[in-house]
Formats: sequence, C-alpha cells, structure tokens
Amino acid sequence: MAKIRLQLHTVRDETEKDFFGTIKKVAEVGEGVIDIPALINQAKKFNVGWYIVEQQEFNVPPMESIVISYKNLEKYSERTS
Repeated sequence: MAKIRLQLHTVRDETEKDFFGTIKKVAEVGEGVIDIPALINQAKKFNVGWYIVEQQEFNVPPMESIVISYKNLEKYSERTS
C-alpha cells in the first residue's frame, strides 16, 4: 500500500463553542481545548510536511499570537517525536 503524504495541515485552537458547535472564542494553538499533541501524532502518520496556523481573531497582538502558536507547535512536535 502506498504511503499517504499530506503536504499541508491547517491548525487552530479554541476556548469554547456554542450549543451548535460553532466556535465562540479562538485561542492561540496550544492555549485552548483542542488536543494538539494528539493532532500532531495523527498528522505524523500522514507525513505532514507543514502546519498552517489559522488565526482569525486575536487575544494578543497578531505577531505575539503567531509566536505563541509557533512555540507551542514546536514544543508539541518535539514531545511526539
């Protein structure tokens, strides 16, 4: 069986949803309720090459937000290696 490779994977995090499952509040990656280490473990099974952080709202200034997300992705990627 051929090994599947996904080049890109979008990642986001959230702090809460409403009754219908719609995101009410966003969070920087690794700062919310989504199990980012589990997500990374699954992504590694598909040989993901790149993670794209999706951040449409910010709790902190945008550049600070991406630094937080980047550091958390880096930290969790090392833990799941």
